[in-house]
Amino acid sequence: MIRYFAAHPTAANILMLALIGLGIAALPTLQRDTFPVIAPSDVEVRISYPGASPAEVERGICMV
Repeated sequence: MIRYFAAHPTAANILMLALIGLGIAALPTLQRDTFPVIAPSDVEVRISYPGASPAEVERGICMV
């Protein structure tokens, strides 16, 4: 196949244009969401705060 397209560059150009044309034709059918609904995930935070109690660390890193 590579040998064929190397010998016939016009065929390679036509194939390339056909693929680009199909891609452009498919653009309107693609589903797009500006703000997609994403389920919240869990977050794990590991903090090393020597001398602090767990409550102090929680108050220091959590935003309520």
